[in-house]
Amino acid sequence: MSKIVFVCTGNTCRSPMAEGIFNALSEAQGKEHYALSCGLSVLAPLPASENAVAAAAEFGADINNHRARRAAPEIFSDAAAVYCMTAAHLRQFSALFPEYASLARLMPPPCGEVPDPYGGSLSLYTETAAKIYEGVKEILDKLP
Repeated sequence: MSKIVFVCTGNTCRSPMAEGIFNALSEAQGKEHYALSCGLSVLAPLPASENAVAAAAEFGADINNHRARRAAPEIFSDAAAVYCMTAAHLRQFSALFPEYASLARLMPPPCGEVPDPYGGSLSLYTETAAKIYEGVKEILDKLP
């Protein structure tokens, strides 16, 4: 069983969608891998945005109970990999957590960098979730 961590800014949009989609796909495929998510700039345990909840649901993920979590070393100590949503997140993560920098990378192709949909329409969130879904499929395909 592998633990995967997804990282973004506020942990209310991109990384919770990635966590939820990963966990839903892993379960659907009968795999025992699981994901967590966190943000590099979390100030309070806010819920996932309404549009993130709706977009994730379109890909089989229920993130209604999600609460934002600030990045902390204990989240990464037993992780197999850490996927950052942008190159800026990757740099910031590596600076904040140098002991876990070797675990960190961008989302795999065809996903790559994931722009922040914060404040955008449901359509934008759904496009973002679709991009994340493609990256998550690649990650899961490489796990036993």
